[in-house]
Amino acid sequence: YTGTIRTNGYGNPALWVYYLSSPTLSHLRFRYSQEAIRVEGTGGYSATVAYAQLVNCIRGIVISGAGGSGSGLTVNVNNSLMAGVLKPFNVNVAASVGKFYHATFHQAGYLISSTVGSATGSFYNSVFANVTNLYSGTATAGGDHNGFYSTTAFGTATYTTYNLPFQ
Repeated sequence: YTGTIRTNGYGNPALWVYYLSSPTLSHLRFRYSQEAIRVEGTGGYSATVAYAQLVNCIRGIVISGAGGSGSGLTVNVNNSLMAGVLKPFNVNVAASVGKFYHATFHQAGYLISSTVGSATGSFYNSVFANVTNLYSGTATAGGDHNGFYSTTAFGTATYTTYNLPFQ
């Protein structure tokens, strides 16, 4: 593509996954999407996203669907990058959880966005640089062994640097 990039993005969503089991999505790359990955299903199920690069998107990973039985959905995200994603983790189902392992977040407006009920983001051994707000709506962020640059630190065993962590 050699034209002008649309300011409101393209795919909405770029990939929409509805599950009744536990799918694993890996080696994905989405750029300039309104919504990169939508994971939808019924309560109690989980999905895994691994080795993903989401760049310059409005929303990164969105959980949608029906909670049921008081339980939400769980998305496990492993070894992934979200750079220039305004809202990396969006929750539209109460009691849903995102578990992020070895993830990098750079230039985000809201790390976690929740529109219904509560949402939890657990982050482990991850890097956060230039994240303006940790959450909007009813959400919590936690975890441990994370690194922070120009971002409010949270969780336990944190490391904060005043030098940009990227070369």
